[in-house]
Amino acid sequence: MRTLLTLLTFLVFSAFSNPAIEASKSSKDANFSWLLGSWQRINDKEGQQTFEHWKQASNELYLGMGCTLKDGDTIWKEDIRLRKVEKKWYFEVTGQGEDQATSFILTEVNDKSFICKNPENEFPKVISYKESATGLIAEISGGGPHILFEFNKID
Repeated sequence: MRTLLTLLTFLVFSAFSNPAIEASKSSKDANFSWLLGSWQRINDKEGQQTFEHWKQASNELYLGMGCTLKDGDTIWKEDIRLRKVEKKWYFEVTGQGEDQATSFILTEVNDKSFICKNPENEFPKVISYKESATGLIAEISGGGPHILFEFNKID
């Protein structure tokens, strides 16, 4: 009986430390207004320009679009969504030429940042965004190189 009680106590505490559960509690009333607007990457490769644009479609859906230009031509485009489904937030990316979005669950979120993860994705496994003193910082990592995207607001 004592072993059963110890096991049940362990399971309860383990559930409370689960990042997905923590994210669903902390992201219940998440506000991503700091992400809204148009952004230009300031640490881009020579000859390239990368942009992101975010707008709020509803309290449970934010729509983003990212693109990279080289010599005035679009060389990469992706559609991005922050979407709330059953009290959990997801970051969904549909890349150029892809039919289906890759989904990441938000595991940490506060007023000025979020981290989302998909350990099953080949690359990246982790995506983070945060507001900085001068703009916006996005990072991708896991399963490949760590890439930093620094953005300044352009609207």
